[in-house]
Amino acid sequence: MEAAGCLSALSIATSSARAIEIEHAADDDAEARAECCSQRNVPEDDTQRRADTGTNGDSEGDACAAIHDTSCFLAAHQEAAHDHWLTVTSVARLARLHNGDTNDEVSRFLRAVAGRHMNPHLPELVLRYLDRSLPPDESFPALVRVRQTGEMWQKPEARLTRFEAIEDCAVDRVAFSWRARFPLIGRLALTVVDEFRDGGGRMRLTLGGIPLRTQTGHDLAVGEAMRYLAELVWAPEAIASNRQVDWRRLDEATVEVTAPVGATSAVVRWEFDASGDMVRATGTRPFPIGKTFVPRPWGGDFGDFERFAGTRIPTVGEAWWDLPEGRFIYWRGRITAVERIASETY
Repeated sequence: MEAAGCLSALSIATSSARAIEIEHAADDDAEARAECCSQRNVPEDDTQRRADTGTNGDSEGDACAAIHDTSCFLAAHQEAAHDHWLTVTSVARLARLHNGDTNDEVSRFLRAVAGRHMNPHLPELVLRYLDRSLPPDESFPALVRVRQTGEMWQKPEARLTRFEAIEDCAVDRVAFSWRARFPLIGRLALTVVDEFRDGGGRMRLTLGGIPLRTQTGHDLAVGEAMRYLAELVWAPEAIASNRQVDWRRLDEATVEVTAPVGATSAVVRWEFDASGDMVRATGTRPFPIGKTFVPRPWGGDFGDFERFAGTRIPTVGEAWWDLPEGRFIYWRGRITAVERIASETY
């Protein structure tokens, strides 16, 4: 088996900034290096020479030696040496030992990862998706802002209402704000703000600046958190780095993502198509009926992937409820622009 095939780029994607820090610390720790070399009867200067100069990288034996060396170095730092971190830093050293465009790409990716604080516990399906979606050489922003146009329906068989909206999605925590304007007559418009932050959800309606209604409560909060999880597809940076959500593989084409909401959780399942894209989010969400909420099947479908500023996302989507009388599509929209915001401004 070729050395380059021993460890895939997907292993690299599981790295975190801490992984790179550990490797650097091990390289700088002469005492740890000497101990490892003595275990393998390898001269310390030879190990360091191969690590630093990128020589002798043509054989599987050299690659395996590099992996072993790195693992030895990190073994001296047991407080942080998780297995996948060992794998990642071994690949980093392996990349230095081999020449060629592929390894240049690996090195660039590793440098970018060092500043990204990526979640090290993502399923392989998600890692593969991120590998296709994220630009290789940029650090993560504080939030991702998407601009949308589309139409909504208040209830089945109702007349559609067009809207323009701006949505901010936090990258490192479960929080978003969707601000939509629905033109009515002339300059008169209905404004809707749908948001989740600090564990709570809120929806506000105003007409011409006059407040009409504000909704809060636990059921609404769960629904808003589910919306955040279902719209992560528009912010791959949040998929990669948000430690407030947990990911779990269900089968070869489905993962589950969970976020805490008070004493309960918001849970969404993501489905991947044959090409590895995240194309459908589903869950059981509280559905408003009068002043109460009833659990109903809910979801969204996404497609037409394009790149905005280097990040690949779906540009169209629709959201629906499966009601007793049939499927009700209540939201349909298109992404028109994406901004990566360095600091939170909402």
